[in-house]
Amino acid sequence: MDPNEKPQEITKLAIGKPGGVDAEQDKFDTNTRVYCIPCNKTFDSANEKVGAMVTSILIANSAFNEDQVKEWE
Repeated sequence: MDPNEKPQEITKLAIGKPGGVDAEQDKFDTNTRVYCIPCNKTFDSANEKVGAMVTSILIANSAFNEDQVKEWE
């Protein structure tokens, strides 16, 4: 989104619907770090097994948010 562009006015309580909040408008960079406290070691997220675990955790959070949206609808 262009910083000079005026944000769309929200006219109703809705997410991802015309007149509501555009969920795609909020974009964030997500940085992850996998750290084992007992081992005192940091694991590389590029590792296939570690990367798959991180991805599944991030997706699960999205599913939780999706359920909250369904409750409001």
